[in-house]
Amino acid sequence: MLRVTSMLNLLWYRKMFFSVCCRSLLLVVVLALTSSLAMGAEQANRLLSIGVDPQSQSPTVLIATQEPVGYRYTVYDSEDPLRVVIDFPGMLTGDVAEVIPGGVGAVREIKASQFDLSAGGLTRVEIMLEHKADYQVSLEEKSFQIAFEGLSGVMGDSQQAPMTSKVEEKVSPEAQPVDLSQPAASMLTVDISPGAAALTANGRIEKFKYFPLSKPERLVVDVYGVKPVFKERAFPAAQGVKQVRAGVSADKTRFVFDASGDRFPEYLVENQQTQILVRWGALAKQSSSRPEETAKPAENMEVAVKEETKTSTEQSAQIASEPVVAKNDAADQMADVEIANEADTVSKESPIIKVDQPPVVVEEQSMAAVGAGEQSDVEEQDDHDAKPLGMADQMAAEAEKYSGEKISLVFDNAEVRSILQLIGEISGYNIVAPSVADQKITLRLIDVPWDYALQLVLDTAGLEMRQEAGTVMKILTKAEVAAERNAMLKAKAEALKEGPLSERTLVVNYSAVGGIVAQLEKLKSERGQIIPVPENKMIIAKDVPDILDTMEEIIRKIDIPHRQVLIEARIVEATTTFARDLGVKWNFDYTNDTTNGVSSVDNASVGLGGAFLIPTANPASAGLASAIAFGGLDDSINIDLRLSALETSGEGRIVSTPRVATLNGKKAAISQGTQIPYSSAGDSGTSTEFKDAKLALDVTPEINPDGTILLEITASNSAPGSVVPTATGNAVAIDTKEAKTNVMVRNGQTTVIGGIFVESESEGVSGVPILKNIPILGTLFKSTTRSRERRELLIFITPRILEI
Repeated sequence: MLRVTSMLNLLWYRKMFFSVCCRSLLLVVVLALTSSLAMGAEQANRLLSIGVDPQSQSPTVLIATQEPVGYRYTVYDSEDPLRVVIDFPGMLTGDVAEVIPGGVGAVREIKASQFDLSAGGLTRVEIMLEHKADYQVSLEEKSFQIAFEGLSGVMGDSQQAPMTSKVEEKVSPEAQPVDLSQPAASMLTVDISPGAAALTANGRIEKFKYFPLSKPERLVVDVYGVKPVFKERAFPAAQGVKQVRAGVSADKTRFVFDASGDRFPEYLVENQQTQILVRWGALAKQSSSRPEETAKPAENMEVAVKEETKTSTEQSAQIASEPVVAKNDAADQMADVEIANEADTVSKESPIIKVDQPPVVVEEQSMAAVGAGEQSDVEEQDDHDAKPLGMADQMAAEAEKYSGEKISLVFDNAEVRSILQLIGEISGYNIVAPSVADQKITLRLIDVPWDYALQLVLDTAGLEMRQEAGTVMKILTKAEVAAERNAMLKAKAEALKEGPLSERTLVVNYSAVGGIVAQLEKLKSERGQIIPVPENKMIIAKDVPDILDTMEEIIRKIDIPHRQVLIEARIVEATTTFARDLGVKWNFDYTNDTTNGVSSVDNASVGLGGAFLIPTANPASAGLASAIAFGGLDDSINIDLRLSALETSGEGRIVSTPRVATLNGKKAAISQGTQIPYSSAGDSGTSTEFKDAKLALDVTPEINPDGTILLEITASNSAPGSVVPTATGNAVAIDTKEAKTNVMVRNGQTTVIGGIFVESESEGVSGVPILKNIPILGTLFKSTTRSRERRELLIFITPRILEI
């Protein structure tokens, strides 16, 4: 039995030993594979060399890599020190020297360095500059080129000899001959002369496109379905064009004509079957002004207008290939600085951000008109080169909201986390992105502010940014932002229900306590309490702190000093002649000719700057409310002088000059008159009561934001009338006239109320004493005198805003 147990133990130990050995061997294999994969990933791409191209016409920095760079690079400028920085994520510097001398044009020296980030390695190339210079970026397989403005050698401005590129010498003898029966597959030569360029292919050019771009000014010509056989990528030009650059993409060859000035000259583009002829300046004007040839029908060409959408639809048509004159009206567009491999920018796994140049609408001249029944000849394709008209202006307006340093970002299927780290390094901000998923996007942003680029990346990835203290930005997903917002709202709701209450004393300085309390009642919570103390102009409020803060803010906004208006009134009793002399004539004829747009006022005397406001009825209809009229006078000083002369000449007298100040929007009342007694019978017997016979004036001012004053005026005049018999005896009737109106005047302007008449009658008897009292015969010895006087009351109202 002991022997069997020993055998079993031995077998169990052997089994365990074999299991441990197998697991260890498997772990070693996995670690080896992981290490080899990591080493392979690290060695995916590396720098081979960096230097200045000695054969280039302009200072050009060449960066050679082990594998094509594609869209994994970033270019931006920096001014301290002055340099151009190129970042290559996931690339090693290799054996490249840390400092490479330049000494050509604006290039002083070149530095290469490597950084180890959490997202992987990063190689940075810094081109130190002597002075600011524009540059262009281009890619050609494993070569990354940056061409700066200026010349490497010496070339005078007066050099006007025809310049022909030496491309023809570099074309191999096996190059395809020109064959009109076959579509072109290669671009053979680029021949440049002053004011013209000829782009020659080895066959019939079936499809091409051209459009202008701005900032900087240039003309782009795309020839589809061809590849260049020459190696040169820049050709010097003259007479308004600095150079012609060539670039290659998946389905076309692009030629960029760079303007030498602020504006691109007038140009002319023609398709001559196997050749694209581009003229500019004087040659373009001469060619566009020549008479049309009608003997030979024009050949056809295709012009592509492309727009980037998710689906691709194509409508083809033909346009006659007569010369097309285009005007460079493009403005506020961002620069397209390189020819990109368009096939690589489209990724099924990642969204695409592309800020590029839309082609500008070209004004076509000397073209055959398309009839109403003919087929349209404009080809429309979906492509990223064209965008709806006006999008460039919209992008430029959107970019103006941002003020960050301009950068260029070109990535293909890159991780959002890596892009955020790069933007954080450029901007100097500390970016915290704890919950950013490893999602990938493809973007191409050229010369845009870094904060605008950050916003575009966040919008595309469905993220939001929140500014924390100092230079810290926190990146959150929209779900996290919504969750924080909901949590905050929930916390506030719980605080309203269960949070501790605070008590504050709110002081009211200018407004009525009751009005403030009515507003605060709308803000308090269910547990809140408001106690008004009008005697001390105080309000005791008890509620949660947030609501109390809101109450204090409301009081600060509405409890402000009320503006006041001083109402100056002059009540004048004068003859009607004097009233007319003041410059306000109440009866006039008004003519409004709507056909000729002419209005006129007849028989309206204007003196002292008077201006009539409201027409009146005939003053003979005294006793009616319509007899009261309103006018306006501007010159208050002259009014006072004339009123002083009024009493001196005996034409009238100033009855009173009351002044009253009132708050904005509150009524001011002015009255003057007598109380007439009359008897009334009742259950308690006969009593004496009084009835007012007075001149009353009620004015309610309202100050407008522009400083004018709106006056609501009620004027009434009550005077004793005839004696009327009543049941208790004779009583005096009260004649009343009243008018209401609204007028708007400037601060200090005077408005006039007229048409209030006061009539008095008198009768006197004179004669020989004793004899005049004899009946019948006494009339021979006496005389009777009757007189009737009619005077007018004028009320001058002048509102003035009182400054506190």
